[in-house]
Amino acid sequence: MLTLPVSDPAVMGQVGALLRRRRAVKEYAAALSRARDVVSPAAAAAAQARENLIRVVRDEFGLHTSTQVATLMGSRSPGRSLASGLRTAGRLLFIRRLNAYQYPGFQFDGSGRIRPVIAPLIRLAKERGWDVEDAGLWLLSGTRYLHGDRPVDHLDNPEVVLEAAGEAWAQKW
Repeated sequence: MLTLPVSDPAVMGQVGALLRRRRAVKEYAAALSRARDVVSPAAAAAAQARENLIRVVRDEFGLHTSTQVATLMGSRSPGRSLASGLRTAGRLLFIRRLNAYQYPGFQFDGSGRIRPVIAPLIRLAKERGWDVEDAGLWLLSGTRYLHGDRPVDHLDNPEVVLEAAGEAWAQKW
């Protein structure tokens, strides 16, 4: 019989990761079983890739509720109206998830102001026929237009991000 050195942190980390993956696969299979229609492997993979990007946003930058956005921006009337108004006006990126709007933290600077690149980025996305949510998630993936860098890592340089987005979003497949 094989005995694992359970006191070894590296082994325990790998065992924990394996158990988490196994649980995630079971949860994913359960969710798919509740779907009314057949889900193609490509659609399932795309949904999982999107969810993985959303989790990167959540874990690295935070995903804020409307109330948290109001607090972050220093609003005196905390509530959903500030974020809703900014979203509707095309000034705030969002992700629809679990029947609610959530707002990626990367679009705010250290003072709680919306970064200047966000509104022009949203305008460009709409002009190019991109979904605003997809445009926000595009910021998380490396792009050849930034030598493999993620656009989110260049948000302090709006011209660079907008030029890269313009190039990437002009591609016709």
